[in-house]
Amino acid sequence: MKFAILLSAPACMVSAQTRLDHVSLEELVNRSPVVVLAKISSVDSPGRSFTIEVKEVLKGRATTAVVLFAGPGPRSTRELQFRSQSGQYDLYFYDPNSRGTWGSYPLGRDDLSKPPDQIDRLGFDEARFDVGFGYRLFSLDLTVVRTRDEAIRRVRRFARSHPTSLKSYNMRIPGAVARTSGWSVASDHIDLPICEELEATCLRIIARPGEYVPTLWKQPTFFFDIAMGRSRATMEAVLREAAIGCLANFKSVRNILTLKKLLNDPGVVVPEWSVEGMKYPETRSFAVRDAAAKVLNGWDTTAMR
Repeated sequence: MKFAILLSAPACMVSAQTRLDHVSLEELVNRSPVVVLAKISSVDSPGRSFTIEVKEVLKGRATTAVVLFAGPGPRSTRELQFRSQSGQYDLYFYDPNSRGTWGSYPLGRDDLSKPPDQIDRLGFDEARFDVGFGYRLFSLDLTVVRTRDEAIRRVRRFARSHPTSLKSYNMRIPGAVARTSGWSVASDHIDLPICEELEATCLRIIARPGEYVPTLWKQPTFFFDIAMGRSRATMEAVLREAAIGCLANFKSVRNILTLKKLLNDPGVVVPEWSVEGMKYPETRSFAVRDAAAKVLNGWDTTAMR
């Protein structure tokens, strides 16, 4: 049984608008009909093909040995050689929507104790769990997956709870939150499977956004993030607004009551800021209450009465 493989495929995707997005670990499982824990048992043709020995099938069905072809790119040969020598077990995801390819995600041996700015973004390091490009995977609860045991545990639990494919939701996350994974782009979004666990995450964010926004963050890179980066309160408001939009997937009496309470949200002060010679005065943002009103209107206009 032979498949193509793209080694260390990044946990991101390019949408129709060519936007680079994060993809949660659980969403990778959700997209893949087959997920296995395996190690390279033999290199059949260096830089071209190799065989993985399946230790555990976490989702779907797979044979005990699968022959894979190394994908294009200058990193493939080096990572193939490294993994074949280390004997490490990695996660392999089968993607039927990408010409039947497999994506391989290395599992590091140790905790990821280093902050994102100290991670080597180019080198392959066996002592971390990431996607081979120096950044880390988010989990369904918007925390960063930090150990191999945690990754395997989350994959196993999600696969057992959701054996069939779910719809997904693309959620915006503030740059300060995105950078905890080791990378951030101009407009950060993450793909998440729509399930009960996601609903719980949204409710926690709305109630306690401070648990998700880092205490300290670097100077924002992109101009539209500068105003938000100066105030922790505004950063938390951005995250709450995104969680409210995500909550639109979970209409219930409880959630209607939760959002109705937000219609009186006092808003947050956006400090005065400037960029490229343009000055913007201090304002008050009511994005949270506006987002709540939008979801309530979308559910049922009578909910606003």
